[in-house]
Amino acid sequence: MTLHKLTSLGLLLFAFSGAIAACSSDSDDPATPGQSSTPSTTRVSAKDGGTVTDATGTVTLSIPAGALAEDTDITLAVGAATSATIASVYDFGPDGLTFLTPATLTIKVDASTVGDKEVAVAIEEGGKFVALAGSTYADGVATAKVEHFSKFSVVFVDGKAVDNACEDAKANFQACGGDIKGTWVVEEFCYAGAIEGPLDDCAQQEVSLELLHEGLEYTFGEDGTFSATAGTETQKLSVVAPLSCFGAPSCESISASEESLECSGSDVCSCTKTEVKPREAEQGTYTTDGGTLTITTDDEPDVHEYCVQGDVAHVVVNDDDDQISMLVRFKRK
Repeated sequence: MTLHKLTSLGLLLFAFSGAIAACSSDSDDPATPGQSSTPSTTRVSAKDGGTVTDATGTVTLSIPAGALAEDTDITLAVGAATSATIASVYDFGPDGLTFLTPATLTIKVDASTVGDKEVAVAIEEGGKFVALAGSTYADGVATAKVEHFSKFSVVFVDGKAVDNACEDAKANFQACGGDIKGTWVVEEFCYAGAIEGPLDDCAQQEVSLELLHEGLEYTFGEDGTFSATAGTETQKLSVVAPLSCFGAPSCESISASEESLECSGSDVCSCTKTEVKPREAEQGTYTTDGGTLTITTDDEPDVHEYCVQGDVAHVVVNDDDDQISMLVRFKRK
């Protein structure tokens, strides 16, 4: 196994999207995009204020005393999450109602889906969901002040969390070369570019990849020989996206399409595809030239930029088609 075959992410993404396509549905399920529940109506006193909530208690609108000009029937219809949101869409009426004093809107979301990402309550404006200023999030609840009625939901603000250490390593990498001789194991990696998600037309999908190496060691001998031990590589590709992006009636139904695919959630699905790949032992030769490392086994020579600093080595690793590159950190054993 030469270094460029540490991962076959392209194939994993293809398999993931194929599994999702196999379970897509054109049914008229009430949760399909564009459809809403039958609106509920709550009479709210102008003098005392009141609370409007859905049947499940997921969304709550707290209207303070004196916020309404007169006693008002407040309606609420619940629609499915869109490709831009991570929660259902809540449509309050009457349309155009403006509060004299801002009301407080809270929306519960799956905390495990949010993780360390930043989220905010968002209002629909001009066909797009825009994060509300001052929105806060804590313990699975997003909260914001609202001044008038529209459609509301919850959105990711900054996409997936950024691994600053990894980003710094990529930005500062220089192919410094150095003494590669010895035995190395993979310590961590990061992508020198974004991972394209497997779901078509889903801007809110969050993609991450984990690699676990067991038994894999790379040895560069004093005499120019190269060897790689046998072992396994476990790839876990995770995608978090609104249910509407998957085209399936439920998150659980996505899992049924393939044994290695696990999905959970309700309005937002968190899906993980796991593949375990055995790696055979290999032998060959290597050469270095400045910051370039060339490894030759039975395949064509593989050329990588690298830099060794003490017992740490950073190597730029490309896939077979040079479509994906990683900065891999190795530790000397």
